[in-house]
Amino acid sequence: MKETEEILIAFCDIVSAIKKSKEDGKITITDWPNFVPTLKPITKAIAGANEIKREWETRTEEEMQEIVDLIREKFDIDNDILEAWIEDAAELILNIADLIDRGIKIF
Repeated sequence: MKETEEILIAFCDIVSAIKKSKEDGKITITDWPNFVPTLKPITKAIAGANEIKREWETRTEEEMQEIVDLIREKFDIDNDILEAWIEDAAELILNIADLIDRGIKIF
């Protein structure tokens, strides 16, 4: 689940950057430093995006728990809410991974 974890980490980093940027009520160009740390995780996630669908489809309960623990480590979220969020995020991520994979084949 390495690639899945990498894209979830990137996604969480982006959410954190948005949250930090919105502390003053708005996001402006001056908030760019909050997003710089997300560039490396995003790059790693995109590089392995073609493996995410396979990883997700063959995941075990133990691997799913590792994903839950990973996200819980990033955010302080109730377990039930977290699991539902991960399912939604995973569906979105799988769609993005598929879109990236198709885009790579086109271009």
